[in-house]
Amino acid sequence: MTNKKRKKREFGFSATEFLTVMVVATILLAILLSFALDIAQKEKYRVMQYNATLFGYSASSFALEEGAKKVYLQELIDDKMFVSIKNPFSGDKYCDSYQSFIEFEDDKKYVTLRCGDYLIDHQDMLEETIPIYQVSEWTTKKIKEKKNVIIEEKVLYNYLQKNKEVFPVNYPEDTFLFLFNKAYHSSYEKVKEIPNTYDIVKNTYYRSKTIVAER
Repeated sequence: MTNKKRKKREFGFSATEFLTVMVVATILLAILLSFALDIAQKEKYRVMQYNATLFGYSASSFALEEGAKKVYLQELIDDKMFVSIKNPFSGDKYCDSYQSFIEFEDDKKYVTLRCGDYLIDHQDMLEETIPIYQVSEWTTKKIKEKKNVIIEEKVLYNYLQKNKEVFPVNYPEDTFLFLFNKAYHSSYEKVKEIPNTYDIVKNTYYRSKTIVAER
């Protein structure tokens, strides 16, 4: 072997060595990307928890003025005491203003914030941790039990006009009544008080709920 050939071999890469370097580089890049995505997702969780805390403080002032035991996010928005909360997991959408509310029970505040597939559910605001759940949509089909998955069952309501459901989603009785009374300037306290002339839809629904983050 000539000196020229020896030098070429000494300072170059064989095809196998080059392929090995590329594989290692790809693996390292995948690990770094996964790490970066994990950090980005955790930041979104923190934003949601922070927004829930701000929402709770704002609702306190409204509750004192109105004497309310439950304050919906939409009420604060209508009263210009708060703004729509952006869904941190989908930048062009907002958290549901009627599935997000603060409840006042025995001098405690409980926050519920629904942002797309993510939910802070009836969380005591004095607790150090604020769990976030990933939830499925409500369905009338029973869901099979799974490890580390909570299955919820709830009766939800809607009503029909021209054979179409009026509300975009079905709600628990208290939220349904809030929206119905708001639409018709009524003051029903129970769904059964609503006249039969209104075509009320009532079904049992199920959804899965999995904890994905805690603070």
